[in-house]
Amino acid sequence: MAFNAGASVQLLNGDRGRITADMVKAGINADDVHKAHTSLVSLENTCNRGGGSCYEIDDIQKIRADFPILS
Repeated sequence: MAFNAGASVQLLNGDRGRITADMVKAGINADDVHKAHTSLVSLENTCNRGGGSCYEIDDIQKIRADFPILS
């Protein structure tokens, strides 16, 4: 991904595929010249034949409110 898109990812392992605001906070890179600046948080509702679960809108809003990355 880094070569093709010039980006890096930080995968988080949440309960049934869902992550919390605290997990996002722990996954954000520190201010370090050797790490990419965090500028995007992407959430996916993993509802498919393999199972998964959907986010409640309140959970998504909490993650967004706690981490206003785009300013």
